[in-house]
Amino acid sequence: MKQKLNIIIKGSIFLISAALIWNTVTSVLQKRKVAMWDTQAMSQIYLHPNYYDVIISGTSMAMTNLNPEELYLKYGIASISIGQPEQIPFLSYYALKETLKNQSPKVVLFDVQSLFYTEDKIKEIINESEDYFVHYTLDEMKNNQNKYNAVKEVNKYKKDSTLWSYFSKMYYTHGNWESLSKDNFKDVTNSNTIIAGSPVVFGNLDNCNGTTEREENNNEKECISEINIEYIKKMKDLCDANGSKLIFIRSCGSYIWTWAEYNAVKDIAEKLQVPYLDMALYEENIEFNWDTDTNDGKHHNIVGAKKWTDFIGDYIAKNYDFIDRRQDESYFEYEDEKEKYYKSLTAMKQKIQLSCALNLNQYLDTLYMMEKEDLSIILAVNDDAASNISDFTITQLQSLGLKKSLRNKWQNSYIAVWEDGKLKCEKIGTKEIEYSDTFMNGLSYSVRSGGLKSEKTASIIIDNSERIQGGRGLNIVVYNKFINEVISSVYFDTCKEEKPATSRIVEQKISQKETDINQWLNFED
Repeated sequence: MKQKLNIIIKGSIFLISAALIWNTVTSVLQKRKVAMWDTQAMSQIYLHPNYYDVIISGTSMAMTNLNPEELYLKYGIASISIGQPEQIPFLSYYALKETLKNQSPKVVLFDVQSLFYTEDKIKEIINESEDYFVHYTLDEMKNNQNKYNAVKEVNKYKKDSTLWSYFSKMYYTHGNWESLSKDNFKDVTNSNTIIAGSPVVFGNLDNCNGTTEREENNNEKECISEINIEYIKKMKDLCDANGSKLIFIRSCGSYIWTWAEYNAVKDIAEKLQVPYLDMALYEENIEFNWDTDTNDGKHHNIVGAKKWTDFIGDYIAKNYDFIDRRQDESYFEYEDEKEKYYKSLTAMKQKIQLSCALNLNQYLDTLYMMEKEDLSIILAVNDDAASNISDFTITQLQSLGLKKSLRNKWQNSYIAVWEDGKLKCEKIGTKEIEYSDTFMNGLSYSVRSGGLKSEKTASIIIDNSERIQGGRGLNIVVYNKFINEVISSVYFDTCKEEKPATSRIVEQKISQKETDINQWLNFED
């Protein structure tokens, strides 16, 4: 009896040890996901059963263009996005099926951009980036039958796709042995299930006009593949069986929007008796600016996401009955994200305001009026800034707290540093000037000004990266320490003229006014 007990104990110890080793090895070797897109949404679905009022589904636009935190703060609606980058309609269906086993939402919002994926496009997505575009949707699913059915659909487009690759975290072990790095020993879990709208990825802003002219609707209809129609009908049946209302939305950028696609979706929506809200028809109402409210012309930044979310929130709040979750302590996670959301929103608004300042005087006025909490402003003269600097500009700089004046200080070096609205450093002289310190968040920075007399150039380095534009005149960098982002880096050639335009050095190192930049004309999807 004692010998048998010893065997059982030893066997148990062996099995436990083997399981621990296996979990450790698979944890180290599993593919590292891109934190920005790895929202861990599915794990939240299991963690909080029957918790969410609204489920958002679709491609990356379902992740960035609607903001769950905004829906909660303004309407008391709890929502989550189960979308993933380039999510194919049949993957949206299986993700929704998994979700509805654990949630009972009043509304399901489906961003219809993926309906226009052709069979060839679906095959291309799966074959070129299965690890990215497919695994992100399926890896966290707990229902093996649901996952199995989804993998069978994947296998139609990629014959060498195996069940092992979806039911084991070591689906790519062979390649990862060669690319093993310190990132494999980090926990890269990202909890970005609440704040959408790319709060940290700011991108470049454009002309600040944001208008889009369209031709009249000629009633043509784009073709939608049969498989996509099949799965959108299945999504509708799922929602009906669950007592959820399916709503089609589309929030893509204007440059890829067409009446033919709108008409095709509208036709399906009418046949299925599903409401369809296309942002292209409402962008003027919500004052959406495609140049400043997106990061790339289609993925909204946090300001753009707020505008579209407020419109959607107003629509569903008026048409469906929701419980106000703001009175429920179990929704504390939204309250925990409130400060982060508001500060990220403020930072994006500040970036937009500064990008829309067309010249030096507008820019300094914008800085003066701006709430300066979390902001550090660094100014460094390159070459010469005094030859044509105006008395008005000097008065503006003094209103920001400067004590020294650039008047008659031709070819002098000059630096100034503000933090949280308080002047921290100001130096002027004929020789090169340097200053270094750390921001209140602990990040190091260094400033150098080189007037022409010093035969040096200006530099502003933050966290070991050069952030200055390096144009002649006044170089200004505005850094937001809360989001750890430079929200503006420009220069003004006050050596040449009194009221210089806002300028920066583009990648080709050519001086160009911000108002001339139009990156979306040649944007490729």
